[in-house]
Amino acid sequence: WMKNLKKYLECFGWGGIGAKEVKGLSFREITMMLQACARRKVEDERDGELVTKPKLALLKLLKEKGGESRCLDVADKGKRRMMMMIRGGTAPLRIECGRWRGLERAERTCGECDLGKVEDVQHWLLECERWKDERVDLFQSLTRVALGFDLMTDDDKLFAILDQGCKHHSIFKTILKMWTARFS
Repeated sequence: WMKNLKKYLECFGWGGIGAKEVKGLSFREITMMLQACARRKVEDERDGELVTKPKLALLKLLKEKGGESRCLDVADKGKRRMMMMIRGGTAPLRIECGRWRGLERAERTCGECDLGKVEDVQHWLLECERWKDERVDLFQSLTRVALGFDLMTDDDKLFAILDQGCKHHSIFKTILKMWTARFS
């Protein structure tokens, strides 16, 4: 394997490191370098998918605005999964279920209200008439933690909900209530 070491180092982005330097590193140092390299590779692939896959638009929004990407503050694995489904475009809203069934985007309309809009996360959290009472609670919680929430654009409101929903129990609780009522 030493024969191919230069090729392997190039592959990891370590072209300037030679065999002497590698021999001088501890196993722990090499492990940390490999982990950092693998993390970078995964992040690069994810960033590429954020650009090319429309269903990842919310994750792209969170990344662009500097939001937390993994909901680590949600301790319960099932609840964290719910938040990640909402943020990652896999929540079983009509936008996703209709995609599974081969429906055109315009055909994936909300069955919870009469607005005739596509049921995506933005519609579900910000627009759908079915959830107007829950939205009052949600917006009240958000005005306490997101300065100027009432003046925000819909994209900024959606970002605030999805970002703060992982950090503040009152916001998370309302999203969970809506999720349970919608999908149970």
